[in-house]
Amino acid sequence: MADVVRRLILDESGLLLQDAEAASRILKDFAVFVENCRSVKRERISKWSGIYEATVVPGFSLCDLIYSETDIVDNEVRHLLREVIDRCSNWDDEPGAENVDPNVEVAGQCLTAYTLAFIHHERLQGRLAAAVVLRRTPVEPIRIAVRATDVTLWVHRVFDERSLREFYRAMFELAEVEAGDDFMSLCPFAFPDLYFHPELAQQLRCFETKFRDLRPDLVYHLAVLNDRFKEIHADCQGMPDEVSKRIGAERVDICEEVSSRMSSVRVDMSGESPKTRRNQKAMKERNVTVLDENGARHQLSCELHTKLRPSCDRVHFHAGRQGLLDGRVIVGIFAAHLTI
Repeated sequence: MADVVRRLILDESGLLLQDAEAASRILKDFAVFVENCRSVKRERISKWSGIYEATVVPGFSLCDLIYSETDIVDNEVRHLLREVIDRCSNWDDEPGAENVDPNVEVAGQCLTAYTLAFIHHERLQGRLAAAVVLRRTPVEPIRIAVRATDVTLWVHRVFDERSLREFYRAMFELAEVEAGDDFMSLCPFAFPDLYFHPELAQQLRCFETKFRDLRPDLVYHLAVLNDRFKEIHADCQGMPDEVSKRIGAERVDICEEVSSRMSSVRVDMSGESPKTRRNQKAMKERNVTVLDENGARHQLSCELHTKLRPSCDRVHFHAGRQGLLDGRVIVGIFAAHLTI
């Protein structure tokens, strides 16, 4: 993973529930999510030592729910939640944490929120952190504006896989991640449904545009490929205007509708022109070799590409093949421009 200092912190101000009947389900989802972040994603997770006194449902603190039997949560959830929270380190035991003023302003309201204040403090020191909160509604905000010490900063909130991906994606700009291994090692977390060819780290330096200027667009294009391309491509299968082309032994299905729909989400995407496809040397530049789970080699043509700039800087990819690398879209080449 990228060598970027970051962490997740349980936010005591994001634990309040008004619906006691849904508490057991919501708290179980919260505990499972936190444990997955710790054990699978190997994230560093902390908490404020006073989190146990935070009110979760009216009349019941977190301490009440995880250390006493109540009708609010069942025993399975109680034990799971206690285990997950107790495992987190206390950020307020760290040097300098005692100097953090817990008074902040959120949405025009003055609050005493220790963890939000600490995350704000960490941002000012160049360290990234996100607040882990309960998913209380289907439209839970993924970031909030927090004002402290006369400075307003966005604080990311994570509560499920989607919100966690958004935090990872924001990190590219927040940490000003440079071209190379740091950028690529963060990509599998930010774009988990894409496969990235091992040579891409070096190719990040091949773009014509200065990487710092190109980075936001690159992250956006990769996000659209991760989140939307498979859905759009599947919707277009079998449409009358679909064009099927054979490139060597590799069959690539492309339709004009795919490009049109990708444009609707602000990504200019296309395949290669007939002239380029007739140029064997040019098409060879678009070939990449990937290894499957058994170590077998597969040569793929990455003629599909998104255009980061109108006349240069391309992300070449393969739409994915069933049974290969879990069918993921394969990002194969970063280039200023290949031979046409």
